This record gives sequence, C-alpha cells and structure tokens, in this order.
Amino acid sequence: MSKVSSLQEFNEDIDWLQKHRGKLIPKYGDRWVAVWKEKIVDHEEDLDALIRRLMNKGYEPEHMVIEYLSREPIEAIL
Repeated sequence: MSKVSSLQEFNEDIDWLQKHRGKLIPKYGDRWVAVWKEKIVDHEEDLDALIRRLMNKGYEPEHMVIEYLSREPIEAIL
C-alpha cells in the first residue's frame, strides 16, 4: 500500500469516527477505541493493554486511529 493511500485511509477513519462519535459514546464511552477501515476493531479502558492486544492481533497501532471517547465534554484552553 502506498503512503498516500495509507494516509487517505487514515483520514477516512478520522472522519468516520468524528461522524459517528455520538452513536459510539453509549457503547464505548470512557474507553479507548481503535478504528481500522471505518469500524471499531477493539476497545479498552487501558491504552497500553489495547496497544498490546492490537499488536498481538497483527495490527500496526501506529497506522490506526486510536482515540479516547470521553462521556464528559473535554474543555481545551487555548
């Protein structure tokens, strides 16, 4: 897979997660989720455990969208 194609898939996964965030919070709230090809492939409360499990399954976590879905709004101070 080319770097451009890989980056495009990564961006599509980011867009998918943002679009579906509201629907995902009830099921995956306060958990880390790993998105691959526009679907949740794993989730976990502990990020290190999620990374280890993804690697054991043959995924490359550094090429995946992994994000924490907080039930509470996160405030950013800019």
